[in-house]
Amino acid sequence: MRLVVDTNVLVSAFLWEGTPGRLIELAGEKEVRLYASRLLLDELAATLNKKKLAKPIAATGMSAEQMVRNYRRRAVAVGEVQDHIFAVVGEIENSIRT
Repeated sequence: MRLVVDTNVLVSAFLWEGTPGRLIELAGEKEVRLYASRLLLDELAATLNKKKLAKPIAATGMSAEQMVRNYRRRAVAVGEVQDHIFAVVGEIENSIRT
């Protein structure tokens, strides 16, 4: 399965785990493939660097930069995520019809 994960879901995954955190675990286990654009990674970095998240981030023992770097290693970089979303949706529609 291929996924483009929303920034807010990623923040929840990194800071509070739960179901969003399971997506990251599945990517580590190669059960899902994550995709991210430069825009998404920049938004993630900006969000994680907000003052209101400083304490939750510190509680993880990692920095915002480390979180983004770790995610970048797990996600497949794409030029335009939207093109891939449409491709994946097309594949899903085709598999449903089959």
